[in-house]
This record gives sequence, C-alpha cells and structure tokens, in this order.
Amino acid sequence: MEKHHPAKGRKGEQEYALVYATDTARQERCNGCRRLIDECVCRPAPFILSGSPVLRVERKGRAGKSVTVIDRLPNNKVHLKALCALLKSTLGCGGTWYVTKGGPGVIELQGDRRAEVLPIIEQYREKNR
Repeated sequence: MEKHHPAKGRKGEQEYALVYATDTARQERCNGCRRLIDECVCRPAPFILSGSPVLRVERKGRAGKSVTVIDRLPNNKVHLKALCALLKSTLGCGGTWYVTKGGPGVIELQGDRRAEVLPIIEQYREKNR
C-alpha cells in the first residue's frame, strides 16, 4: 500500500510525492545519506589500486617506534579512509591516512606490519580487478 501526497508544482499541475509505503524494499535507506538505497549518492565506486603501492618502515622522528608506511595510493579520501579502517581492524593496530599536497595518498600503521599488510593489499587488488 502506498500513500501519495500532492506536492506543489506548476500552476494547474499536481505532482505526487511518496509519503508512506509499506513495501519493505522501498523503505531500505542508506546509513550515510539517509536516501533510499536505489537513490544513494554517498557510495563510492569500487576501490582499485592503480600501480603498486610502496611499503616501508620508518623509525626516524618517532622516538624509536616503528611505523609501516603504505605510499603511492590513489588520491581519493573516501577510499583511503575505508582502506585504512579495513587494515586497522584486520591487523588490530592503530593508524592514520593522509593525502600529500598534490600527490599520492599515504597510510601509516603502528608497528612493523609489512608481512601482514602485503597479502591484504594483494587480495584487495585481485578482488576488485
């Protein structure tokens, strides 16, 4: 069952906007933009790693603590944030991401995680090719 409410349109025309629907498929909404799933505008396109990212460990300027740096990632803030969250939750460590000025994206993870990060990135690349 659907109820429609007359919306204001041009003079002499009446447009109807959906006010209430009992169809559960029509009621599913995106958590980000709160629009219907079919009309969602916040879902990014699939993340594809172009080229090969560079993995390195840095210790300078960090009081002797090691940090795994993943460099040369695509310059897309939405995808960097999602990939960083995936790596942090999978590896159980802290980390951050940033975009260098006019350059590539960078993810930093706490500790020497090169051995664990490489298979995850390769698996992610193959999944989205």
